[in-house]
Amino acid sequence: MDDETTADEEEDQGDERPRSSLAELADRIAGGDTTDDRADGEPDGEPRDRRDADPDEGSGDDGIGLDLSLSGSSSHESSGDEPTGSDDSDEQFSWEELSSDLSVSDEAFRADEVLSEARNVMLIDSHGDISQGPCFECLARAPSRELGVVVVTFTDIASDWLADWRTQHGDLPAQVTFIRIGGHNRDGRTETISTEQGRTQVVRTGVRSPTDLTRLGISISRRLGEAEDRDLTPVLCFDAITDLLEYVDVERLFRFLTTLTGRVGALGGSAHYHADAAATDEETIRTLRQVFDDTMYVTETGSLRPSRND
Repeated sequence: MDDETTADEEEDQGDERPRSSLAELADRIAGGDTTDDRADGEPDGEPRDRRDADPDEGSGDDGIGLDLSLSGSSSHESSGDEPTGSDDSDEQFSWEELSSDLSVSDEAFRADEVLSEARNVMLIDSHGDISQGPCFECLARAPSRELGVVVVTFTDIASDWLADWRTQHGDLPAQVTFIRIGGHNRDGRTETISTEQGRTQVVRTGVRSPTDLTRLGISISRRLGEAEDRDLTPVLCFDAITDLLEYVDVERLFRFLTTLTGRVGALGGSAHYHADAAATDEETIRTLRQVFDDTMYVTETGSLRPSRND
């Protein structure tokens, strides 16, 4: 009989314990007391975790603690699964903002990692020409005076490119070569631009036929080699590889890029290759991605986002 009475008393105490401990916990949080309450009122030998034995206790200490801190209530009912008021919505909004800020920071960190480790990067852009910012970020693998830059393009952008670089970096690379596909004499012309920091050699050359990938490859390789001979860091911008698909098929472009990326790596250089996703189907983009060490995307704001399919 005594055993039964004791069991009933313990059961009654067990029913009351969650409400008492929750009230104490709320009072301690409000009073700034962070003392661990798990040992309070617990009989020797009885486990603290009563989630299996007492389902009314909710989702556990972590959930209760979070609800109390958000709602400021000490009652058991207010710490349950019921929707909370506008204060919780404001708190949730601030957490979302913080999470977003951390995500942006993490993406920027990962983009720097990709640029520091990968020799050849595919740069996918589906938003059109936003600015030279993402391109310059990929090219700036060393201080300007230590760079030998090769820019492959279908348009004559030399003057604007040089002006934009000076605006963003304050000084020009030691050497810049513009190879225009479909324009300029392949022998090229050279000019020297003098700045306060030194002289910049600017070469304008080209390959007349977009289908002449052999000559294009030779020209790019030669100019990157000249940068290496001058003890400069060779870097390449190819804008854009998908434009070549108007003149050659995917298989031929794939072989050309495989050879070119290998040459860049052999010279100890680095390169990025623009791809217009808005004008190219997904299957082609997916095929060409296999050539490169990594892939990054240009966002609507002009920042770089590493591929999430690593």
